[in-house]
Amino acid sequence: MKVSIIVPTLDEIHTIGELLNQVDQVDMGHEKEIIIVDGNSADGTRDVIEDFAKKRSYVKFIFEDKAEGKGRAVRRGIDESTGDVIIVQDGDLEVSPFELPKLVEPIAKGEYEVVYGSRFLNGRGLTPISSYIGNRVVTTLMNVLYLVRLTDIATCHKIIKKSALNGIELKARSFDFDSEITARLLKKNIKIKELPIDYTPRTVKEGKKLRWSHGFRVVFSIIKNRFSH
Repeated sequence: MKVSIIVPTLDEIHTIGELLNQVDQVDMGHEKEIIIVDGNSADGTRDVIEDFAKKRSYVKFIFEDKAEGKGRAVRRGIDESTGDVIIVQDGDLEVSPFELPKLVEPIAKGEYEVVYGSRFLNGRGLTPISSYIGNRVVTTLMNVLYLVRLTDIATCHKIIKKSALNGIELKARSFDFDSEITARLLKKNIKIKELPIDYTPRTVKEGKKLRWSHGFRVVFSIIKNRFSH
């Protein structure tokens, strides 16, 4: 089995070097490729990516001419991937790449096609209350409309067997990608397994890009995908 680890980045100079080193070091137990999609970073992130990639034959990188959003970056990574399993790993250090092997295991064993690393399966942890409430709102809406019991649809740690995406056309360009792909998988009657992961949230000052305004787009995405064909 081969895994494709997709890393979307945008101005992550303070974390991208360490993050890529960790992704490189983690033993997945399977062949892996790393695909980095950068949204026109202007802080030196691209220099770090280029230096990292030129030393490793299994690393691909795509430099966008302009920042087109996380969703678009992940979609481009999926298009470029050659693995049997797709893994999404954000370019910050809020969640650790060293959690990935345990998330891949149920797919490798053939037990599930999709595994999410949930930051909230065991409670709120270090998450600020405002962020936690926002996540609970959108996750509860997903649960009600799709009759499931998930705890964290916005997690960046999504591990998906590539064949599960057959017949799914993804269009989201921003943070609504998380809700879109979850909705589309559920509409295919694919069960999503959640496993707990650790989470170390960063602040806006430290580079966090998710805002409350993105929540409205996520809510719209959940509703639209539920009632569209």
